[in-house]
Amino acid sequence: MEEVEVQGGRFALPLTLEAPGEYRVRLNLPSGALEGRFLLLAPTPPELTPEGLKLPWGLLPLPQGPWVGPLVEGDRVYVAQGLLVVEAGLKEEAVRYHFAPAKVLALRPGPEALLEGERVLPIPFPPVPFQGKEEDLEALRPLLLALNPPRPWPYFAYWALPRRP
Repeated sequence: MEEVEVQGGRFALPLTLEAPGEYRVRLNLPSGALEGRFLLLAPTPPELTPEGLKLPWGLLPLPQGPWVGPLVEGDRVYVAQGLLVVEAGLKEEAVRYHFAPAKVLALRPGPEALLEGERVLPIPFPPVPFQGKEEDLEALRPLLLALNPPRPWPYFAYWALPRRP
């Protein structure tokens, strides 16, 4: 039982629910009891769809392609395509981009990425030389154009941009 103080005909009482289930809230007012019931559903896990990554806060649009993941680590979720790893928050609309030095084949808890050539690196990636192929850079170009990650990028990501005459 919690008592609250009314100020200006209003009151606020924070309520943090940890587990899914049915809850009942009862207010004992001078004019009588006021009761309400509601159902708290379990959060839906992140899901890759043709439109993008479905998250608790909404849809993160992603270009079509062979995305790897999602990998959930705490309140962060990771997906990857080619040289790019996209990290999104489960609770807030924050997105970060990580550039791998070689094509990402799989995401693993840690978080870390299995790269082409059997190399495993932690995410975010340490500054190591580019070890990918020209076709990896060609596959990165449409991702850069569609997602427009904030700069600066690692040096090799600029090689993926269309050449100026």
